Amino acid sequence: MKANRNFQIQKKWKFLDNKSPVFSSAKINPDIIKLLSNRGITSEPEALDFLEPSYEKLADPCLLPDMVQAVKKIEKAVLGKKKIAIYGDYDVDGITATALLMKFFTMIDANVISYIPSRSDEGYGLNIEAINELKKDKVELIITVDCGSSAIDEVNHAKACSMDIIITDHHSIKTSQGKDIVPDALVINPKRGESDKPYYHLCGVGVAYYLVRALTSSFPEKVSSGQEKWWLDLVALGTICDVVPLTKDNRILARFGLKVLGKSRNLGIIALAQASEMALESIDSYKVGFVIGPRLNAAGRLENASYSLKLLITEDPNQAVKLANDLNDLNMKRQEITEMIVTEARQIIANKKYDDKNRKIILLSDKKWPAGVVGIAASRLVQEYSRPVLIMEEDGEELKGSARSINGFNIVEALSKCSEYLIQFGGHAQAAGLRMKKEHYLLLDEKLLSISGQKIKDLDLIPEVVIDNKMLFKNIDQKLVDSLLDLEPFGTDNFRPVFASTQVKVKQLSLVGKNKEHLKLLLGNNNDQLGAIAFQYGQKCDIKTGEEIDIAYTIEINEWKNQKKINLHIIDIKLNK
Repeated sequence: MKANRNFQIQKKWKFLDNKSPVFSSAKINPDIIKLLSNRGITSEPEALDFLEPSYEKLADPCLLPDMVQAVKKIEKAVLGKKKIAIYGDYDVDGITATALLMKFFTMIDANVISYIPSRSDEGYGLNIEAINELKKDKVELIITVDCGSSAIDEVNHAKACSMDIIITDHHSIKTSQGKDIVPDALVINPKRGESDKPYYHLCGVGVAYYLVRALTSSFPEKVSSGQEKWWLDLVALGTICDVVPLTKDNRILARFGLKVLGKSRNLGIIALAQASEMALESIDSYKVGFVIGPRLNAAGRLENASYSLKLLITEDPNQAVKLANDLNDLNMKRQEITEMIVTEARQIIANKKYDDKNRKIILLSDKKWPAGVVGIAASRLVQEYSRPVLIMEEDGEELKGSARSINGFNIVEALSKCSEYLIQFGGHAQAAGLRMKKEHYLLLDEKLLSISGQKIKDLDLIPEVVIDNKMLFKNIDQKLVDSLLDLEPFGTDNFRPVFASTQVKVKQLSLVGKNKEHLKLLLGNNNDQLGAIAFQYGQKCDIKTGEEIDIAYTIEINEWKNQKKINLHIIDIKLNK
């Protein structure tokens, strides 16, 4: 099997060498102690809290800034029958946060509507045109979710229109001389103030859930005790899909949210699981992130996120089934478009020699590449070429798209140095959105090449696989798999355990997938053997039956026709030649 691409990244393996602490408790499986140590958990009390999180240990929501005042303002608005608008965002975090507040406010008989901006027409966050439309609709109070912390002009405009506004958000706060720069409104954001709080890394739906927790006691006749826990399914979806650290309060919310997801009463979630051919009772963080999440995101990327919101708040089972099937179809269309962009981008990269080691950033554009999808394609290409990638859609005289980066290169910081060529940009260290005039494309490319050339060293271009431990196949059994489940949910700051096995013999191999892009293997280690899958390795590895290889992998359970088998998900392969 010969590689059909010249550009192939050789990854470096980093073995974590933390020593396993000694715990006296028999409750903690010895196999797990080193994994906990690798994640910075070295004391027995910390370990027990991590493995057995308690819902009762969630922080008091009223500790969040402006929460007490917001509760009073909302109580007054609800009792006065004022019209309230929940203003969200078009990603999974924003959609689930909007759905959560819509369910709560509907339960307490509030006069409430929702508004989610169009990704293509309005972009992220509050905008003045949307505020004007809400004013025409006689809205008196806007409550934002997952946006608004930097919307100073927009908040001032809403107030000038005699509309009140409450911001709930989790994005970074700008500061000046040690003071937060926020809109002239109540701003409930865990990023305000100190950063050592257990709720500091809440995502948008997490902040919305804290608002619901704070409001529940205000309407005891409407909301039964413990009702808010049934909405943890929405909280888990947003928290896991928004890739926030799954530690402290986030771990509690995601852990219990997964349990609620397994027995969800939400008609839309049930229908979406059925459309995805996924059993809800076996849901985990991987299925949330790679099965449910992409389907909820597909509407905002290709059409309008309001379809996903309707799915999550509907009480009509027939509508739930229809919307779920529509989202499933949209996701398949999104996958096809993503593959088209990646394939065409690879060809451009090869033709223009953008994979040359001296070019440390890749900038691409095309009028056929929808801006709502290019971010996913950019992520794929970052993994393949191990360097920052910016992909944009050509829309008339403008370009708009997304950037994804590698560890150690802050893409927003780089874009800030190119602001003279940009109309708009924003995001995080490794992911950003941008809009610019087409005439500045080559100038931006030249400036980014210079910045990346100075900042990114050759070693930075070698991707790293962080490995917890070496493993023999004979030690991979159901007991180990069950112990690994105690570490769920996996995500940022609690990565899925990665193991390595050396001198593994290839007993069988075959190409699978629509385009034969995946490699399916039967591997032997001494007298033991296990099945494995290496995604996107079908045409990248020159492997033959009978050869020995070294592999880095995660351990998973493969379910097929009610049969469960331990399977290895290969992350990297090294040939023993």
